[in-house]
Amino acid sequence: MTKHLTHMLALCLFGMLVLGCTQPEKYDCGTYSSAGVYKLSLDIESNADCIIINGSNIWIDCQGHSITYAKTSRGDGVDIGIAHDNITVRNCNIIDGKGSTYSHGIYLSAYSDGYNISHNNFNIDSSGSVGIWGEVASGINGVVEYNNFTITSGAPAEAIFYGFYMYGGTIAHNWINVIGAINGILFEDPGTALEIGRIWDNTIIAENANCIYIHNAKAYNITLLNCTIRGTGSGIYNVLETDEVRVYNSWFNIGSNGTAIHIQDGLVYMNNSVIVGDGALFLSDGIDFYDLADSELFNTTFETGTVTISQDEGLIIK
Repeated sequence: MTKHLTHMLALCLFGMLVLGCTQPEKYDCGTYSSAGVYKLSLDIESNADCIIINGSNIWIDCQGHSITYAKTSRGDGVDIGIAHDNITVRNCNIIDGKGSTYSHGIYLSAYSDGYNISHNNFNIDSSGSVGIWGEVASGINGVVEYNNFTITSGAPAEAIFYGFYMYGGTIAHNWINVIGAINGILFEDPGTALEIGRIWDNTIIAENANCIYIHNAKAYNITLLNCTIRGTGSGIYNVLETDEVRVYNSWFNIGSNGTAIHIQDGLVYMNNSVIVGDGALFLSDGIDFYDLADSELFNTTFETGTVTISQDEGLIIK
């Protein structure tokens, strides 16, 4: 069966109607360079990369169809090229073809600005593979929302990864299920601590994994996080003294071998949150603090479980 895309006349610049877009064409997996809306009319698949975006102001609407990638070798479902702005990917079923490790559902190259990744389903099942991988400064003013991620690789993997920094972007309303991977969301900022964007109203179920891992970054505005830890793992985990984490109005359901918040040598502010656990082991159902300075827990409740505070410096509990 022939698999193709219909390239439709549409809005070329988001928020501005521009005349003169190219006329409809048919596509399979391939490179898209012209501005406009591309609508998937059937499922498509590739042995390596599937869709490569080599231009700005491009909208991919799968209309519920699937993109299967990396069936026999390393590749990405949608590869967004360097410094391409205003890219939308929505309504797609993005499926790991399991032909290689370190393949990604969507790959955001460096300096991508103003993208929207929404209403997609990600199914990732290869070692080292990530649902959305963001390179240096790929998180500028981008939106990742209303996506479902299922990560079942049983090996190092994440649903969402940002390398270096995410500035001004939003990760919201996503449902993330990670089983035996490492993290639901990972922020990795080598060398320079910069503010990451807004993280709010996400549900993350992590089995032997962390809901959110922050490494050498300042994580402001983590709000309405609904985090469940099954087995080992932490709700929020970070380790460097440059780290600063602010958590508001969130809920943590922590299993007997998990930790709600693990902060080492950093700052944490947790307001109006609830931590619920079902065990009472050391570092199990509460907060694991090391060498804190000027940190604060305000109006945070603990139901059945322990709160472990180790080597604290200036921790304030209200």
